[in-house]
Amino acid sequence: MSRAKERNRLESDFLALAGRIERLTNTGPAHTTLDEVRLNRWQDVYKAEAEEVIRRRDSILREGGVPQKIASSAELTEWNAHARKILVGAPDEPSAH
Repeated sequence: MSRAKERNRLESDFLALAGRIERLTNTGPAHTTLDEVRLNRWQDVYKAEAEEVIRRRDSILREGGVPQKIASSAELTEWNAHARKILVGAPDEPSAH
């Protein structure tokens, strides 16, 4: 895979992880089928780290076609690892069934 394609894949992965973290951060128990105790605990434990992931995500969004920052593959690899670490203790996504 070319370096450009790999970097784009890393960015896409990061945006997906950041989106999941943002949803978990903003979800209230009344608006989800997730376990309320686990959700509240996750939100309390990972609040600062989740805010960092969202700040990083916002820095690479292309508002008006120009990103504030162009993250390197190395940065994106680190950011993905951090986001995945945060999600290890996250409540499970609700079943679609």
